[in-house]
Amino acid sequence: MQALSTENHHLHNQLAETRRAFTELELTNQKLEARLAQQAAAQASNVSSKRRHSAGKADKLQGKVPAGVASRKKPSTPAYAAAAPGGKRPVQTAKETAPERTSVTPTAESQPLSRSSTKDSFEVSFTPAPVGPPANRSEVQGGKAETLKQANTELRAQDGGSVVPHADADGNCPFLPVRQVSYLDHSAPITHCKFSPNATQVASVDTDGRMMVWDPNKCSTTATTELTSSLLSLDWVPQSENLVLLGTGGGSVKLFETSSSQYLWEVTSDISYPRILSVACGPSIFAVSASDTVIPHSTSSHRTLTLTSPSLPSHRAAAEMTAMEVKGSSGGPGTVRRGDLPIPGGVYVWDLKSQKMKCSLPLSPLPVAVNCMSFNHNSNLLLTGAVDGMIRLFDVFQQECLCAWRAHSGEVFNVQFSSDETSVYSMGSDSAFCQWSIIQSGAKVTQFWVDESACNPARGWSPQPGGHCFPTTPRGNLFAFESEDRYVLTCSHQKAIIYAVGQESNLRSVVTISGHSGPVTCVDWLHGRSYSTCLTGSTDCAINVINLLKN
Repeated sequence: MQALSTENHHLHNQLAETRRAFTELELTNQKLEARLAQQAAAQASNVSSKRRHSAGKADKLQGKVPAGVASRKKPSTPAYAAAAPGGKRPVQTAKETAPERTSVTPTAESQPLSRSSTKDSFEVSFTPAPVGPPANRSEVQGGKAETLKQANTELRAQDGGSVVPHADADGNCPFLPVRQVSYLDHSAPITHCKFSPNATQVASVDTDGRMMVWDPNKCSTTATTELTSSLLSLDWVPQSENLVLLGTGGGSVKLFETSSSQYLWEVTSDISYPRILSVACGPSIFAVSASDTVIPHSTSSHRTLTLTSPSLPSHRAAAEMTAMEVKGSSGGPGTVRRGDLPIPGGVYVWDLKSQKMKCSLPLSPLPVAVNCMSFNHNSNLLLTGAVDGMIRLFDVFQQECLCAWRAHSGEVFNVQFSSDETSVYSMGSDSAFCQWSIIQSGAKVTQFWVDESACNPARGWSPQPGGHCFPTTPRGNLFAFESEDRYVLTCSHQKAIIYAVGQESNLRSVVTISGHSGPVTCVDWLHGRSYSTCLTGSTDCAINVINLLKN
């Protein structure tokens, strides 16, 4: 393993050097093109001035011709002058006469991006940004600084996708775009996209209940499955490249093997909670978040005593008391209700090998639906975000809640541990993106100001007539961090944004990833030593794979 790791590191270094050399060649090519364009513009300007000078002499000579001859013989009018307003000849500028510049790139990189996701090969065309005069682009001395300054270009594909890095005041860009391709085998809006543990595969889910497993390098499908019920959640089994855990809207949890394209086993959660909103998998255990279906307003008075599952007897009294209080109140801020009652639910821990339930975790004061969950590195701690706006941290083996706090004034959509596991990041329906301290029991560290649509990108989105709708509650990852939490990738309308995380709450946008015709609903980020690969899934049924070179 050490030898393979050393070889892998060596190959990554070679790849980085090759890409750096390619970038330098691109810049040299751009400079040559700029010089050619300037020379062509100068020549065109000289030709235009000579033509105007000749035309002036002709007018003077025409003024000396007798009146009778001048009336019989008129100078011919160019076609473009007749088309001009008032019949006047427009002034032909150097910009109009200059030949159109084209990008000259190696043959392997100059072909358009193949839209077929079933082919084994693909190419990406690089389109450099226009080169302006030195006063506009403020050339930076030095090869590396000049390379990063010139690398603020758009990486475009046939579908119009682009990756735009933003340089800071010193002209430095933390990421340089290398490649962008699209996976197009889905026919419905994307709800999940996630790398496998070793990043050799990607699992993605759409609103039709179809899961695809595919190669991110070739964008070719390796396994697929389709369920009759909705597919609400998924997670890869750690230390495995072929096992995916799926949670359905029918109350079942399935383990899918990608190599054989079949299910190894299926278990059914509590029948009182038939919707598996979230699954989180560890090396030997997995957690399941199940919820009740929508409670109609007209039947809320009959559901007072049926809020809890039979498997949660310890919370029955608290649930009944809370239900009776809710029945006569209008509800406080942060409580999500269907009719007059909050959505009930439960969190269960199962053994991965025996497929037997080990315990149910306490959700006080009332079992409430949990939208999202996340394990820490050794699966001893489980982080949950619920529809009541609460974040709860559980000790799985002690089966107790260590701490809980109200994080959002609405539902919690996403929760995640920080890299050092001393804090927690969360996004909610109140459009807030916050960092919370675990050591200080839920104290807010900071609230980041991101794009207003990052927390629920599909909100307000209207599909085309006869098209697919998107759930009001997002199910996939709305944000993903780079190692050491220095950069974060977020969703938004028709693009994804990478921010630099600093000491202040105002994040600085460093990369803008566009190319989708609909909202970006889920993201994932694979980070290595010298490269990064991003996934962006959208309501346009496409998933973009973006390779970035780290500076």
